[in-house]
Amino acid sequence: MLRKTDNQLGVSPIVGVILMVVLAILLAGLISQFSLELSNILTQPITAGVNIQESYDVNSDTYDVRIVWSSDGTVGSIYAMKPDGTQSPTMTKVGENILIKNLEQGDRINIMGSRSNGDIGVIQGYTVGN
Repeated sequence: MLRKTDNQLGVSPIVGVILMVVLAILLAGLISQFSLELSNILTQPITAGVNIQESYDVNSDTYDVRIVWSSDGTVGSIYAMKPDGTQSPTMTKVGENILIKNLEQGDRINIMGSRSNGDIGVIQGYTVGN
């Protein structure tokens, strides 16, 4: 029979195994929760609040469209893709606006948002004169 001496203090092997299993389960739970939250952040849709104001010029029979960044969302910048495929100037903060001139009825503008990680997506599409 083994005798316990002063230099043999410690946790029994069964208790040690139970503690390690509990620690492993806690770590697995924390890691899975972190990865779930990270995946939710990465899969959020590209959003921002924009107001679109359209005006018609009778003399030239064209439309002007002003896009105003009205509220925050999940983007760091906003720009518009014009009907001819060119990009408008970029807005980088709420309150800024873009003016696109000399558009015709039926022209399509896509308002694009860009995140700091490089993700780009359509915030809203707009058809002129509808």
